[in-house]
Amino acid sequence: MKEWLSDNGFVDIPTNDLDISTLKMALLQLLKRLDIHAKLRDSIRAIAYGLDVVAAKKVEKVVMEAVKRVMEGYKDALGMLAEVLVKTVKEMAEQAKERMDRAKMEEG
Repeated sequence: MKEWLSDNGFVDIPTNDLDISTLKMALLQLLKRLDIHAKLRDSIRAIAYGLDVVAAKKVEKVVMEAVKRVMEGYKDALGMLAEVLVKTVKEMAEQAKERMDRAKMEEG
């Protein structure tokens, strides 16, 4: 398919793999031909637009997966921070109670 598109002048892809952008470009090249019926032109435009939508969804998926990984990392870090904070507060509360108990014993 890649060779046919290249041989027929729709796209110049000597070494690159086919991707959505390249296929869209080939469709748009087809629109330049004068022998294409108007209804077919509309169909080609619709397919090209559909390829844009597919590409956008693909990008969105990749971005959302990256955001999810980053957020999981933050979640883990915040969880550890919360555990350390709770432990520290408990230790401080115990120390304060011990001081108060000692102070009461020294008074009494």
